[in-house]
Amino acid sequence: MTTGVPAPPEPRRPPPRRWDRLRTALEAWSKSLDQVRVIIVAVGVIIAAMIALVTFIQSCTGIGPQPSSSPDASATASPTPVQPTPTSTVYSGNRLPRWVSATVGGANLDGSVLAPNEEVWLEELYPGAPPIQFSIHQVHDPALAEALGEQSAITAFGIVLSPPRAHSDIAWRLPIPPASSGQAAYRFRDELDNASGLLTVAGVATLSLDLTAAEDELPIVSVDALDGLSLDGAVAFQASAGLRMDLLVPWGTDERDLLAFVEDYALEVTGDAGAARAAVERFRGANEDALPLSPPDQWRFALEPGGMDGGTGDVVDFTMTGTVPRGGSTLMAIRVTDTADPRRTVVSRIFRLDVAPPPDTAPEAIIDQPPESAEGQTFDVTDFDPDLGWYLAITLSAFVDDADEFLDNAAVTWTTDQTDLQPALLGTGRTVQAKLRSSCELVTHTITLRVMDSAGHESTATRRITVRVIC
Repeated sequence: MTTGVPAPPEPRRPPPRRWDRLRTALEAWSKSLDQVRVIIVAVGVIIAAMIALVTFIQSCTGIGPQPSSSPDASATASPTPVQPTPTSTVYSGNRLPRWVSATVGGANLDGSVLAPNEEVWLEELYPGAPPIQFSIHQVHDPALAEALGEQSAITAFGIVLSPPRAHSDIAWRLPIPPASSGQAAYRFRDELDNASGLLTVAGVATLSLDLTAAEDELPIVSVDALDGLSLDGAVAFQASAGLRMDLLVPWGTDERDLLAFVEDYALEVTGDAGAARAAVERFRGANEDALPLSPPDQWRFALEPGGMDGGTGDVVDFTMTGTVPRGGSTLMAIRVTDTADPRRTVVSRIFRLDVAPPPDTAPEAIIDQPPESAEGQTFDVTDFDPDLGWYLAITLSAFVDDADEFLDNAAVTWTTDQTDLQPALLGTGRTVQAKLRSSCELVTHTITLRVMDSAGHESTATRRITVRVIC
């Protein structure tokens, strides 16, 4: 019996290792993530397409505020609120831009004073083709802006149209007033340069003066020197505050310097130092006769009260008075400052003060020395001059005044009537050291003080002095 060799057993498969199981799970998870990524990318593409479509529709229809080159556009523009109820009224007049209340059924706000951050409508009534664009301009002081030849364009907006309405609207949120003025006025214009009225935005207060002038003309206050100045005004408090009042004048120093305020305003409006300098030079040239660097002789001004406290809604009256005995002209403005925060200030419109001089009169001439008591006395001569002979040394002095002008010493002369003994002229000026000639006989000198102004008006005074030489 033959015994065969047994067949080798089949190799046994090793049991699955743990890392193989982990690898299989990771491969399955990776495939799931790829599917999620595909879904996310698809959703993103759809959203981007929708945003692009909305943006395209807005640009075509003009809905919402358009981008502005102004750095303040994002701060001043606000989301468009719900428009007022459309109207079918047919407007047949000329184009009429105006500020309209966003909350009170289309009430006209031209000429109003509003607090910062209120929302208003820019509305334009039009008979035919609607406006295409509005631009808003800051004009803190219309006359000053006119004089500087500059006004600041704040931002531009596209128009919200709702055919078949007879007007167009867009919303605008009032900005915070600039720190240098504390209040500012705004108007808006359409693309054809039709302009609305002014809308004033006030911070701590508004300041008004009793002035009569067109909006873009420099107000002029004319008074006679003999009457003096009295100008009334009022401060309306927009918030509770304590306020200090100051007068801005061309000869003022520090915060009372009118020209410094004009320079700051020009820089704020133009935003460019070179343009601001050019604007100020135009302003100086146009008002050269009303920008004195020192106060006209004997001019004095006062504000009553010089300070005030008030709460929101309070109105406080004040009066500016002035003593102006000499003629002249100057530009001026009044400023109120929050004592708790000096950055909050309000400046009135700049106005021109013209003072008519008093009627030209003769100057005043009074002899002080020798005194009137010297008349009737006899003075002995003790001095000798080879050219004059015996003489009396005497001091002549006078009080001289002219209500119309300052008189220099050349306008004051002293003479004697004893021209047989000496020259008539004793000297010029308010004080003179004179020599009165004498002889062995009594000699009476009639000394004459003569004062003459530039208009030829003359005043005189005399003194009789008797002198003698003991021979």
